[in-house]
Amino acid sequence: MSRAASNVCPSNLVPVPRAATKGSDDRVQVRVGVLALQGAFSEHCIVLSKLDIKGVTITPCEVRTVAELNACDGIIIPGGESTAMKIISDGGEDDIIEGLRHFALSGRPVWGTCAGTILLAKTVCQSSRNASGAIVEHTECKYGNPIGVMDIKVSRNYFGRQLNSFEATIDQGCVFADVPAVFIRAPAILDVDSEKVTVLGTIHHPSFEGPMICAAKEDNILVTCFHPELTDDHTVHSYFLREFIVPYVMRNQQ
Repeated sequence: MSRAASNVCPSNLVPVPRAATKGSDDRVQVRVGVLALQGAFSEHCIVLSKLDIKGVTITPCEVRTVAELNACDGIIIPGGESTAMKIISDGGEDDIIEGLRHFALSGRPVWGTCAGTILLAKTVCQSSRNASGAIVEHTECKYGNPIGVMDIKVSRNYFGRQLNSFEATIDQGCVFADVPAVFIRAPAILDVDSEKVTVLGTIHHPSFEGPMICAAKEDNILVTCFHPELTDDHTVHSYFLREFIVPYVMRNQQ
């Protein structure tokens, strides 16, 4: 069952939109946070520091607290272990999971990669496999849905364990066509539960029938089941900046 997002926001979690600022060279300044509790956060920061988007100065920053989160124009939730991130961040006065939920519900850009996709999905299930490795059923995930703000159903570790990690190329005809994708204990998007969700990428895997959804967006939320930060192709990072963060910042410009 999906976890309903609360509309009651504690005062310390309320994200106040930052006004867009311009530097001395008239470039728009944007702060892009990367959740740095666990996982591949440093790799995302490195990619962000390499991006060259005309008229935009990007400041990547590691985020570990709600205060650091609310100082950002957008946030990346990196790949790693979704249950570990939930355990590390849950509870206390500085509940970053609740902060992320309210950050997303406020309309600020959020991108989840791999484990981040699991954290953002409204419905999460666990895949079961028979002796040959084939998926035979889906059961409710015992870890629940920590953030639960996107209308998708995701299966944890859908493609198998670490040994089943693989690389693929996003299918032709997709927004992310030909993008190289690294899948490490990766989830899969099984269902799209709203007309507001747009599929951005699919792959074909020899062990599964038909195309598998691996990237999607809904309003201010982007998810990828793969790790764009682990390749030299920066298409998805550029897309997140151009299509999500820069428009958000410009809308809030004073």
